[in-house]
Amino acid sequence: MGPVRDYDAWFANLRQNVKTSDDTFTPPKVYEAILEYINEKIAPIDNMEIQRPFYPGGDYQKDIENYNEKSVVIDNPPFSISSEIVDFYIKNNIKFFIFLNGLTIFHHLNKNAHLLCPYVSITYDNGAKVNTCFIHNLLPKGVTISGVLRDKLTAINKERVSKRKKYTYPNEVLSVAQSLELARRINGEHTITNYKGVSGLNSKGKQKKVFCKAMILSKKEQEKLDKIREELGIIKPNKIKQDKTKMINGISKGIFVLSLLGVTTLFYCYGFNKETATMGLYFIFIIVLSFLAHLYTNTNIIVNDDDDDDDDEVIKFELSERQHKYREAIED
Repeated sequence: MGPVRDYDAWFANLRQNVKTSDDTFTPPKVYEAILEYINEKIAPIDNMEIQRPFYPGGDYQKDIENYNEKSVVIDNPPFSISSEIVDFYIKNNIKFFIFLNGLTIFHHLNKNAHLLCPYVSITYDNGAKVNTCFIHNLLPKGVTISGVLRDKLTAINKERVSKRKKYTYPNEVLSVAQSLELARRINGEHTITNYKGVSGLNSKGKQKKVFCKAMILSKKEQEKLDKIREELGIIKPNKIKQDKTKMINGISKGIFVLSLLGVTTLFYCYGFNKETATMGLYFIFIIVLSFLAHLYTNTNIIVNDDDDDDDDEVIKFELSERQHKYREAIED
C-alpha cells in the first residue's frame, strides 16, 4: 500500500468506525501512530471496523458477537490476561493487533501469530513505563524486530514526557510516587501509623484528583519521615537564614551605637535647643532604623525551595482547609 494521502482525514474516518473507546491508559498519539504503522507496513485498514473492547466494564469475549469479517481488534488489553486473550482470538478467527509487555512477548512464540518487537519504553497515561511489543495475526506467523516502529514511538514518547506536567506535594503528604522513591533508597524499614488517606488535594483553589491516592501525615509522622527523606536526599532541608548576613548585622549594630553616642554628645556639649533638637531627631531616626534592621537580620526565615513555580507545567498540591482539619484530628 502507498502512503496515506490525507492522514488527518483518514484517521478521522477511522475514529468514526471505532466501536468502543479506551483512551484512559493508551496515549492517543501512540495509538494513532500504531494505526498509521499498521496501515503502511502491515495491512490496509481504511475500510476495517476497529474494535476496542478493553474498556472499564467491557467484555472482550461477549463483544465478538457483534463482529463481522471487517472487524479487527486494535487495543491495549490487561497484560495479566494477555495469553488467554490471544488464544481466544486465534481460536475464534478474530483479526487482532494488541499491545504486550515486551519482556513476555516470547511466551507466544509457538502460537499462530506474528510478533512485532520494537521493544520501546512507553509512558502510559497512568504514569506506568512499560517495555512494549505487539502481537497480531494480520501477517503469517513470524517475528519482526522493528527499528522503524521503535523510532516512531520513541519520538512520540519523548515529546509526551517532556510536556508532561510535574507534580509537587507538601511535606505533610506522602504520595504513591514518593513512597516508591522512598522504597528505592531507604535502608531498613519505616512504619507510618498515623495518617489519613485522600484521593484529592487542593491546587490553585480547586480540588484535583491524586494519582492512586495519597496519605496526609500527622505532624509527628511528618517530622519523623522528613528526617529520613532529608538524609536520603529526597527533600531538601528547610534553610534557616539569619536575617541577612553577619556583616549587615554588624553594620546595623555599629550605626546604632554611633547614633546613640552622637545624640548623647550633641545634647551634652550644646544643650537642648531648637537646633540640637532637630539634629537629635535625625539621630533618633537613624537609631530606630538600625534597631529595626538589627531585629530583621536576627529573625529566622524558613526558605522553601519549592516556591518557584508559577509554571503552568507544574501542578503544586496543597492541603485544603478541610484537610488541615483532618490532620488536626489525627494528631496523637
